[in-house]
Amino acid sequence: MEKEEWQETESYLKSQIECQTLKKKEKKWFKWQGNRPTLRQDSTNVSHNLQKKEQKWKSCKSTLLQASLRLERNLQEREKVWQEEKSTLLQSTDWLKNYLQAKEQEWQKAESSLKYQLTDLQSLNSKKKK
Repeated sequence: MEKEEWQETESYLKSQIECQTLKKKEKKWFKWQGNRPTLRQDSTNVSHNLQKKEQKWKSCKSTLLQASLRLERNLQEREKVWQEEKSTLLQSTDWLKNYLQAKEQEWQKAESSLKYQLTDLQSLNSKKKK
């Protein structure tokens, strides 16, 4: 082969290699373009994710609200029981105070009566001795 033929062959092979390389790059580029989401797909995905998060938030909010209402009812029931117990204790305390006062008065009367009787007996006893 002559030098010119050799150069032509070499040039031809180089152009073929370049052509194949470009075809591969073009294929990769088209493949990438095909796999790449469009702006519409991106906005749809964002919208879908946002809807999912909103639904999750609504569900959590609903659950928290229900729990809060249950706790509030429970607290009200316990407060009612506490008020009833407090009222019962106050009534019992008042009854005991009144009972103690009545007993104290009884004892004072009994003590006074016994002192009076003792004084009478002492007086009678001293009269008998004379």
